[in-house]
Amino acid sequence: MSRQVKIILIVVLSLLLVVGVAFGAVKYVQYKQTETVMEEKTRQIEFLKTHETEMTEYVKKQNSKITSVQYDWNSVETGIIGNGLPQGAGTALYLDGFVNDNKSNEIDFYFVLGSNKLPNFSTMEISSLMIDGKYYE
Repeated sequence: MSRQVKIILIVVLSLLLVVGVAFGAVKYVQYKQTETVMEEKTRQIEFLKTHETEMTEYVKKQNSKITSVQYDWNSVETGIIGNGLPQGAGTALYLDGFVNDNKSNEIDFYFVLGSNKLPNFSTMEISSLMIDGKYYE
C-alpha cells in the first residue's frame, strides 16, 4: 500500500471512530433522560397513591352521585400549562379515572406541579366529569 492510501485509510477510520463515539454519547444521554423522566413519573404516581383517599373525598364532595373513584395510574402525563407564551406558565400533571366502577363514567384531574415536580394539592381540579353520558361542572 502506498503512503497516501494508508493516510486516507487512517483518516477514514478515525472519522468513523469519532462518529461512533459521538453517536454512542447521544444515545447514552437520551437513555439517561428517559430514565430520569420514568423515575420522576414513578415518584409522582407514588405520591398520588399516598393521597388517594383525599382525592376520592374531594371528588365525592363535587357530586352526590359519586360513590367511588377508580384511578388509571398508567394515564399520568405531564405537560406545559398554556398561557400564550412559548415557555408556558409552569408544568401540570394530568390523571384520568372513572367513577362508580363504570368505565364510561370518566373523570379527569389536573394538578400544577411544584418545584419538587410533585402535584400541589391546593391546585387540584377536576377538568372533566361525565356520569351516565352527561358532563358535570
